[in-house]
Amino acid sequence: MAELLVKTEASRRALLEMFNGGATMEESGDGTEADQPYGSDLEHVLRPQSRSSYTHIFMLKEILEQGQRTIDQALEKLLPAPTQRPESIHQAMRHSVFAGGKRLRQGVEELGSALEMLHTYSLIHDDLPALDNDDLRRGKPTCHVVYGEAIAILAGDALQTQAYEVLSRMKCPAEARVRIIEEIARGTGTVDGMIGGQVKDLEAERQRPDAATLEYIHRSKTGALITASLVSGGIYAGGSTTEIQRLRDFGRAVGLAFHSPSRLWMTYST
Repeated sequence: MAELLVKTEASRRALLEMFNGGATMEESGDGTEADQPYGSDLEHVLRPQSRSSYTHIFMLKEILEQGQRTIDQALEKLLPAPTQRPESIHQAMRHSVFAGGKRLRQGVEELGSALEMLHTYSLIHDDLPALDNDDLRRGKPTCHVVYGEAIAILAGDALQTQAYEVLSRMKCPAEARVRIIEEIARGTGTVDGMIGGQVKDLEAERQRPDAATLEYIHRSKTGALITASLVSGGIYAGGSTTEIQRLRDFGRAVGLAFHSPSRLWMTYST
């Protein structure tokens, strides 16, 4: 556990330094974080530590909000209409897709929308009674609560297949399109991917996991799709091998930093 906490804290500090233009927390002039190294959540971790950081954060907030509107508009066009037969499943898909979210997987409209569909499919299934059994998601009733378990399962399945249909139509060179589909499929799969992480998370509920297992869970269940999103954007943009590797490394760091050390400790130390 101690080793994982150190790795997570290192990832969080590396990300914070990026937001501070290379300055460490000690150099930023704010001793609060240094005195309390294990912040409560990611928003606390990315709290601006200098005046210039406030400008960067404000600009980032504007970019994210504009991106959220763009992706929502694209999703509205790409998803089947709620009146399209069979209406129940299309309404269920839209219920979960438009339930809110930060829309961090932005960029090209088709790519960002497909990634949101895949993320939403994972949330629908994650909320099912057989998995986390959650009744609320982002303050709204979960899909299976509103439409029943059978339709919720099928809605998740449908979002996954719809995502790959959208990805297949992306306006980019065929080689890049195939690489993107491969990257995303691997990121959502069983080998170091989202589904694999979910499986290990379920198994960890029946036995106390060690640090290596926890790191695997969070790098796979959370980090793999984040990494695939970043790498896919780099491939679409024609990034070099070095640039894409940097995006991959950044995604892996974000995936682990997303789970702050205090949250890990509270969740798994008992």
